[in-house]
Amino acid sequence: PNIVLFVADDLHRFDLGCYGAVNCKTPNIDRLASEGIRMNQCYTAFTQCTPCRGELYTGLFPRRNGIIGNGIPAKPDVKGLPLHLRPLGYRTGLVGKNRVLGDPAIKVPSITPYRDADPFDPQTQAFLEKKQAAEVQSVRNNGFDFAASIYAGNVPGHMPAAMEAHNMDWITKGGLDFLDLAAKQDKPFYLHFCTTLHHGPGPAGHNYSVDPRFTAGGVLKKTPNVQPTRESIIARLKAAGIEPVGDHADALWLDDGIGALVTKLEQMGELDNTLIFYFNDHGMDAKGALYE
Repeated sequence: PNIVLFVADDLHRFDLGCYGAVNCKTPNIDRLASEGIRMNQCYTAFTQCTPCRGELYTGLFPRRNGIIGNGIPAKPDVKGLPLHLRPLGYRTGLVGKNRVLGDPAIKVPSITPYRDADPFDPQTQAFLEKKQAAEVQSVRNNGFDFAASIYAGNVPGHMPAAMEAHNMDWITKGGLDFLDLAAKQDKPFYLHFCTTLHHGPGPAGHNYSVDPRFTAGGVLKKTPNVQPTRESIIARLKAAGIEPVGDHADALWLDDGIGALVTKLEQMGELDNTLIFYFNDHGMDAKGALYE
């Protein structure tokens, strides 16, 4: 079977309709829940981003894979899922937030000199394109055949301050590009699809309103047209009697991206031959603490 792992970031389960949310619309994620299995007692072994993602990537507890805190790499002898799946014939891809993988041989440029830069300055664009290319290559050196729309970590601190915003559409396009390539090959595929939502920056519920051309790889020449428009988010929420505040709009924006990929799998005729897992890296309440 094909394998797709959806990994959300700091998403509270009560932002999902399948867990009783009445102020959020998440029809695509709810569909996965209704047609599949809900793991109501599935727990993370850590309450920070990187160790949680390291668990999903390696299949090992933090103490075994060495990722015991944010910014701490895996042990040199630890193999991630793509290195196990490629020998079995799988085409592998990672899209979106990384936070786990790196290659000491790849020097990723520091954002520090460009923190206050003008996003539309050609020098800024050239820098971000170079930075993105290095991050893509670093991911590929960890066993992925394909990498795109990579965020090295949380949005703050990895882009010029004027560009700091989520871009779900850009991440979704990376996932669809991978599936387009996979459709041309007679191989099973494994896609590790990591959103940056709902993690900061804010303002929560208004991330969709930032310039849709802003990405970690620079300013796009054209806005991706891969999922329902951002302008429709507010209208759809209000039509459902939901006030678009807090994380309500972000939940629908994220759900639109998940829906675009599920629809693509249907169009490819691969949905029934694909194992889809939908995870959150860890809970949003009491983050960093040991409370359930």
